[in-house]
Amino acid sequence: MVVRDSTSGWSLTLPSGWRPVPDELIKLVNDRVNALGAGGDFTFTHGFTTAEDGSLAFPYILVQHTPGHLDQATYEDIEQTVNRAVLQSGVNRAEVVSSGQVQGSVQSTPTLDRVRGVATFDIEVKVPTGIGRGRIWMFFGRDGVTQLNCYADAADAQARLPEFVSIAASFAFDPGRAFTPATRPINRTLLVSLLAGSVGSVVAILYYKRRFGARTAA
Repeated sequence: MVVRDSTSGWSLTLPSGWRPVPDELIKLVNDRVNALGAGGDFTFTHGFTTAEDGSLAFPYILVQHTPGHLDQATYEDIEQTVNRAVLQSGVNRAEVVSSGQVQGSVQSTPTLDRVRGVATFDIEVKVPTGIGRGRIWMFFGRDGVTQLNCYADAADAQARLPEFVSIAASFAFDPGRAFTPATRPINRTLLVSLLAGSVGSVVAILYYKRRFGARTAA
């Protein structure tokens, strides 16, 4: 199945067994994560799952978009700020807003692929009910960051990784929507703010998911 987003200008292909989650569930996720105070200007736009009922049961993927004028940045700007945004801003803030009930840690240094315009890193999250693992792909576009947040239970994470990699490999921006490096530096304060906002939900959404899953299972 090919999924397209004309607003943010991208497409990807879902393997057999994967399906979109209902729009109303994405709205609920946005409402609940905003209530947690994760911060940032990001919006969840799509969700994909293997659950037959379309629920956000592991494994699943949430797609989010963080708007920003990345067409003013160089790859050097991004490379020098993405580590700071991921390691310092996103995870730490998410721990605070969840009142200490979740502990998140980045498991790998973000790597930047300049050919595809994407940064990738792994996280691990410890919650009262267990351990979750995620791989994050941050695709840099002309108008901001489109992010694939791919999650699985720790015991299933390695087995699901090839599916996540396949989906991320199929991701492509529409013509004219991809990131084009600038010839002059961007205001790095603005860039750090954009990237920090983009990753601010990484741990918060896992914490929310556990709460939501427990409530719906009751």
